Amino acid sequence: RGNERIQKLDTEGNPILAWGSKGSGPNQFCHMEHLGIDKFDNIYVTDPQSDPGCSQRGMIKKYTSTGHFMTQWEVVGEDVDPEHLAIDSQGYVYVSNRADDRILVYKPIN
Repeated sequence: RGNERIQKLDTEGNPILAWGSKGSGPNQFCHMEHLGIDKFDNIYVTDPQSDPGCSQRGMIKKYTSTGHFMTQWEVVGEDVDPEHLAIDSQGYVYVSNRADDRILVYKPIN
């Protein structure tokens, strides 16, 4: 956390892949919180975008296991601060919204 990138390591802890930089674009993060992996090894990331100079619009971003951007969606609401997330076996994405103590549920996105 704090370096605005995702890094993939091999079984011995050696870096084999990294992506991301600071910002609001598809391959950028701004105060990235947590990630989860679905049964297809796709990677989901909560990105509150809460740092100064960022969009201030909480996002969930989805990537392939090789770091290719797939999609993103905005976490909507009056108080938005997405934190933890989990993906179930059917692909539903569960996100805790720290700002208002809610659990948000999103249908699978292909």
